[in-house]
Amino acid sequence: MGTVSFDFKGEVVVVTGGSRGLGLEIAHAFGQAGAKVVITARREQWLKDAENFLTDQGITVDAFICDVADSASVEQLVQQTLQKNSKIDVLVNNAGLTWGAPAETMPLERWQQVIDVNITGTFLMF
Repeated sequence: MGTVSFDFKGEVVVVTGGSRGLGLEIAHAFGQAGAKVVITARREQWLKDAENFLTDQGITVDAFICDVADSASVEQLVQQTLQKNSKIDVLVNNAGLTWGAPAETMPLERWQQVIDVNITGTFLMF
């Protein structure tokens, strides 16, 4: 079986939750395929580390703080991205929250946060 290669030269790819884990791996793969990558995260510290990692790999990247559960934050991300790149070709809705304990121990407030990021955030980014 041969390898599959992708060419995203000239494409602008937005990866929400792109500061670590799977999101960072996705951003890295798109960058290696030639895309200009825009990564987002709620925490500046992780975002800066990810931006530095991608830049060190020779990937062109913009990094913006964005809470996908907040419509104003999403709108700001879109405006920042369009200002710098004039377009968005690909969106990877990767941002998400989890609850690392039994569901019966989850407070309602935490449930709402998970729903707001995982479902409403995906809707807002669309």
